[in-house]
Amino acid sequence: MNLFARTTFYANAGVVALGALASGALPVMVFYDVVARYVFNAPSIWVNEIAVYLVQGIVFLPMGLLVTDNSHVRVTFLTDRLPPPMHVW
Repeated sequence: MNLFARTTFYANAGVVALGALASGALPVMVFYDVVARYVFNAPSIWVNEIAVYLVQGIVFLPMGLLVTDNSHVRVTFLTDRLPPPMHVW
């Protein structure tokens, strides 16, 4: 494996690890916000905004690894039902 492929692989793995950390941090933060709001009647102002950013990270960070593994989601519902000569279109 050449240097570029190794670097890309490790960069993608690191970014996926960040997405995994975001997946672990998100429920902890939301649980904290729910407890603070309903038990202590002291809502936080930062959890909702950070939660939105974490969800975006969870969705978008693993995309590089999915594309390199050729396992990303494809929308082929319509094109699979077309006759073979029309697949080119």
